Amino acid sequence: MALPTLWLYLHFPALQLNSFCLAGKPSEKPEGSALVIIHGRRNEVLQLNKAAEKHGIYTGMGLGTAASLCRNLCVHAYEPEVEKKKLLEISHWLYLITSDISLVEPNGLLLRVSNMLTLYEGLENYWNALKPHLEKLELNYQFATAYSPLAAQLLAKAGLNQISDQQEEILSHIKQRHLSVTELPMKQIEKLIRVGIKHMNELLSIPMAELAKRFDLTLVTYVGRLNGSLPHPVNFYHPPQQFVRYLELLFELSNLQSLSKPLLHLLTQLEAFLRIRDHYADELCLTLHLRDKSLHDIRI
Repeated sequence: MALPTLWLYLHFPALQLNSFCLAGKPSEKPEGSALVIIHGRRNEVLQLNKAAEKHGIYTGMGLGTAASLCRNLCVHAYEPEVEKKKLLEISHWLYLITSDISLVEPNGLLLRVSNMLTLYEGLENYWNALKPHLEKLELNYQFATAYSPLAAQLLAKAGLNQISDQQEEILSHIKQRHLSVTELPMKQIEKLIRVGIKHMNELLSIPMAELAKRFDLTLVTYVGRLNGSLPHPVNFYHPPQQFVRYLELLFELSNLQSLSKPLLHLLTQLEAFLRIRDHYADELCLTLHLRDKSLHDIRI
């Protein structure tokens, strides 16, 4: 009998915010500027930095309330495309350490761990190689391992932050979670709560046959994929053959010196891209986007 596959899920709860921070900020902006990312349709805070937290702002707060707590609050609209691009960059960087990576847009990565354990001689060695490589990106992330993609995703988004291959321990953590941290539609969660099912242990205690009689296919499929009884299709990432990156700066720059940090970030990614293929670049094309002016290409 084949052993179940172990998965690792990486959740990036502030990916757009972290992307801005990596771009650096010019010297004329005060250190510690409070910054929030706002969901345009709901008009509420999705992501915020530590400076905003110090003003009493938190995720889920309305924009009006947040603005009243911080006079000079810097506000940006949430852009899923920014996070999708950043996920691709992270995937490429991690590909130096681990092979089977799947993008879960807009802010998650699923890694198949089992086939890497022989190479690294165990789960602990694998994580010890992956973690410092990941931390070089300076991103906020949450993580967890489990024996199905949905289970790993559930525990990571709940902030478990644990690497384990012990099935009973992993199952115990899953059963403790509230339904609100699952990927189930909110209407489905509300329906379950009305009949007294609030936590995963209550949901998982119902036999699949009974579950299929009482609830719709969406719930049955979710539970089946969560516990591994139903297959979960996964598409793996394949590194591109050309290096193209886009980096949006948080503030306008007034001098070339301020470009050094974002350029170093991009050149580090280029280095990793070339290293995987054992190639070199004899020309770089840098495109600068100027406000209210045409694009400028600089070839190096």
